[in-house]
Amino acid sequence: MNTYDILRKELVSEGIEIGFEKGREEGREEGVSLKEREFASSLLHSTDFDDAKIALLVGVSIDFVSDLRQNLKK
Repeated sequence: MNTYDILRKELVSEGIEIGFEKGREEGREEGVSLKEREFASSLLHSTDFDDAKIALLVGVSIDFVSDLRQNLKK
């Protein structure tokens, strides 16, 4: 195995590890987002709270809640 092959193998392994880490991070973000979305949806359906109060309770932006409210109306 020459130097090129060794470096290529190391870079491919590093790239794969970076890709896995990025995927894990996106998965964690998506999980949190899904939890937030479900909680906000539940509050939208079961309360008469305004978007600001729901955003405060869920820990998301008011825009997030407003967008969710609009999507649920469709």
